[in-house]
Amino acid sequence: MKQSAGDCAAARLSRRDMSIFEMQCFLKGKGYSEAEISEAVSLLKEYRYLDDRRYALQFFRYAEKKNWARKKAFVELGKRGVPEDVAEAAFADYEEEFGEIFDEYKMARAEVLKVLRLADLGENDPVPKKVRGRIARRLAARGFSRSIVYDMLDEVSRDLEIE
Repeated sequence: MKQSAGDCAAARLSRRDMSIFEMQCFLKGKGYSEAEISEAVSLLKEYRYLDDRRYALQFFRYAEKKNWARKKAFVELGKRGVPEDVAEAAFADYEEEFGEIFDEYKMARAEVLKVLRLADLGENDPVPKKVRGRIARRLAARGFSRSIVYDMLDEVSRDLEIE
């Protein structure tokens, strides 16, 4: 006997939080009809088990721990189906709750230090062009703006460069 869409969704939510869009896709993949999906999702929203704003707030905490720039966090939330206005409101809540924690320069510096450590370089060692390229790619992949990437490259390039 096939379990109801609501029971299947609740079981999934017991393992990890999901956006409304992710849940709809999950249930569709399990073969439930649009009517069953709609009913299950509306019930879960009513009981606040599915809440895109809460999901986005938790996602910003995750993104900050992963040293992702604000831009990357918003792109990833968009991929998960969270509407932009909901994400903006959640980010405002995040900033209000945690103050100026989402400091992109601080996060970018942490990523630069990781790359330098992996290359067995200290903060004051000359940085080869190859390692500067790694730094630029890593920061770009985490969604940092060009200006932050160039600022970080300027910081590590101030010493003598080696080929």
